[in-house]
Amino acid sequence: NQAHSNQTFIGIASWYGLHSNGNLTASGIRFSMYKPIAASRTLPLHSIIKVINLKNNKSIILPVLDRGPYVKGRIIDLSFIAAKKLGYIKQGITPVKIIVLYNPKINRKHNNNIFNSIALQNQLTFYNTLNYLTRTCYNLSQLFVI
Repeated sequence: NQAHSNQTFIGIASWYGLHSNGNLTASGIRFSMYKPIAASRTLPLHSIIKVINLKNNKSIILPVLDRGPYVKGRIIDLSFIAAKKLGYIKQGITPVKIIVLYNPKINRKHNNNIFNSIALQNQLTFYNTLNYLTRTCYNLSQLFVI
């Protein structure tokens, strides 16, 4: 079943970095542990999600560009920099809440909440390519770490 915008998931997040640095992701983009990206087994590639660390309430907005995690009981893998901003590098894992802001598999009119949720509705122009949205998300995620 497809994840709709505003759909939420609760589970355990882990992170990955050095061993994957420089490899191609499932979306075809080269992985950098210093760029905020997520890996999910179930969310469509190029989805935009908000991940909230339930232990400290820090959050980040980032794209799903890879597949994983492949460890039982974990629902999302985040790049090193995303995990660092959420404050769980030393622990390795943390409980999280994931909110789907944009799902590319669902009609765009149902995904307007991404622009509302990041308070840039009047400043952003929606482009018709998912590649542009993905590149923009890297920059936006740097602005919205809480």
